Amino acid sequence: MSLRDHDLLRLQDALDGRLAEFEQAAVEHHLASCEACRRRSQALRWTTLRLAGAAGMAVPPTLADDLAAALAVEEPPHTGEPSEPRPSPPAPRGWRAWLFRLFGG
Repeated sequence: MSLRDHDLLRLQDALDGRLAEFEQAAVEHHLASCEACRRRSQALRWTTLRLAGAAGMAVPPTLADDLAAALAVEEPPHTGEPSEPRPSPPAPRGWRAWLFRLFGG
């Protein structure tokens, strides 16, 4: 099995136990020899566990609107020249505080 064959959905299916026994064995065999896929698998496992722990957390009512607004902000194009250091961000509030609690930021 090659890295190309090992996409994120297949890794997630392996973590969730949704693969047939022979497919699960093939994924585990590949993970034993592929550091990149092993790191991806560990990241997926960590994310899944963190999100599972969020099931009881209350989602701020403005989360969807705040995320949409944050994603709508355009980043200036990178010119290749050094930029001034960014100031430290303010302490998280609202939905940002919720995400910090969720992901331990």
